[in-house]
Amino acid sequence: MTPKPSYLHWPILFAVFAFFSLGLIFNKLVNISFYLLILFALITLLRPNAPQLLGRLCKQYWPLFLAMCGMVGAIFVQQLFTDQFKAATYDYPSRLAFFFLLFWLFVQLRADHLTFTKWAWVIGVIAGTIQLFFMPKDANGRPDMPVWYIELVMLLAIFSFISIGWNKPHHKQDLRKIAPARRADASQYGVRQGGATPLERFCISPDKFSFITQTSLQIIAGACGTYAAYISETRGVWIAIPFFLLMMFASFFTSWYSRKNLALFAIAVLAMGMLFTTTGIAQKRIEAAKENLLLYSAQKDKDTSIGVRLQVWQASWLVFKQNPIFGVGKNHYSDAMNVLAKNKVITPGAAAFFHSHNEILYNMMTLGIFGLIGILLIYLVPAYYFAKELLHDDRAIRASAAMGLSLCIGFMIFGLVDVMLLYKTTDVFYSVAAALLLAHIANRKKELAIAANLT
Repeated sequence: MTPKPSYLHWPILFAVFAFFSLGLIFNKLVNISFYLLILFALITLLRPNAPQLLGRLCKQYWPLFLAMCGMVGAIFVQQLFTDQFKAATYDYPSRLAFFFLLFWLFVQLRADHLTFTKWAWVIGVIAGTIQLFFMPKDANGRPDMPVWYIELVMLLAIFSFISIGWNKPHHKQDLRKIAPARRADASQYGVRQGGATPLERFCISPDKFSFITQTSLQIIAGACGTYAAYISETRGVWIAIPFFLLMMFASFFTSWYSRKNLALFAIAVLAMGMLFTTTGIAQKRIEAAKENLLLYSAQKDKDTSIGVRLQVWQASWLVFKQNPIFGVGKNHYSDAMNVLAKNKVITPGAAAFFHSHNEILYNMMTLGIFGLIGILLIYLVPAYYFAKELLHDDRAIRASAAMGLSLCIGFMIFGLVDVMLLYKTTDVFYSVAAALLLAHIANRKKELAIAANLT
């Protein structure tokens, strides 16, 4: 078994809690929390038996560790063969590559310690939603914020919802066992042989009250994040909501693919769709999208919100076809776009954007086929590890698997209209969250195995 770093238990949880709860509000906490976690991981490696234990972990999870180094590897190969070396380009991708240290650190904590993170998610989504109201407004009256901000708020909301599966449900306790401390006093509690009294039927035990309170707070936090996504008017986030609903159903129902549960899921999607499409904000955004497409197709205005994205997607594909093996390099994205603007392939307004508004196309254009492989590995390999636990009998494991899939596929969906892994906060968020959720699954399975052997 992996040793438990009791002396680092609270500092580790404090660093994780600070990142998820306040990282969106105070950006400096992102770096501080991340480097503290790396420091704690290195400290635990000083133990006498740590190298052997880490070796076992690497042997078991080597495809995952290798996949999380995908972008670092793609950049290295591109720079090696094009002689475009620049150390700064490794900064953000290296945070993903440090995943193995984070996983090593978290796997040393008990599963119930890791579930403490759910309160960081609750605080984080509520704080992020409140901050949204204090942000300045853009010309269209929307909060002037980076798109990744609301995408992370939405993920925190989904984590808050699904982490209800981490709560310990307690059935109403049998008052016949705890109320009459002495048989002679039993009559004052109205205890009868063979059946519950009215007091027993309506009494809520402290444990059950705690479960209800926790669940209520998590539902409120999830609703806050969903509302924040709605008022942000970010269509890329809206696209991911049906998938997040599916993950919620998958975490709460063992046989979520049954006809009954599929019908409930379809009803939930339809209800959410009607709620969004019949409100003023959604209708305004849908009409704006239609108008943008009409202007673009008629060649009247290509620099609308959607028009610019269509241009940079087309341009990225063209550049990739010209440089399919190694791409043009991270440092030459703007140069390639400016050349296309001079040749009137795209407008100067589209060339002014510093990325492709699509994660896969951006990495294909800048790093070639290796960039495509690298980003797909980062998405799909962790997703595989989560997906195979989605039908586990244990509800807590299913919850972690559903949150992990929400993270991986959520980043992939958001990456259709943004470049999520181009920012410091999002890189760390992906790495820390994936490591924590996979560590919870690993440790929970160990605990279940030990309990099974004891019985």
